Amino acid sequence: MSVNVSWNIPKLDMLKRDFKVGVLTMAFDISNRAKDNSPVLTGNLKSSIRVIDDDNNDQVIVRAGGSCRGKLIDYAEEREFHNHKHPSKIHYMQRALVSTTTGNYIKKYFGDLGK
Repeated sequence: MSVNVSWNIPKLDMLKRDFKVGVLTMAFDISNRAKDNSPVLTGNLKSSIRVIDDDNNDQVIVRAGGSCRGKLIDYAEEREFHNHKHPSKIHYMQRALVSTTTGNYIKKYFGDLGK
């Protein structure tokens, strides 16, 4: 007698797809909360917050700053950690991540995984 372990490739592909949908949904929720949390003077920082789906590296990134709409937003990191004028707006990205991934987030984003 033998014991076999086998993988159902179509089922694994479906799980991967469903997981990616959950990750992307979570990333867009984090992005939206970060926009709500971010300090706004010109709106450029808020506009620079976006989700990047990097299939080549199997990454989903929520990014603030960098090049956006032809402008260089080079103060996103500074505003994340320092804002003397509006100290309640610091950690806009961190607070978005924490509030999105607190509580029952696994079930919210991945609860039906593989069904």
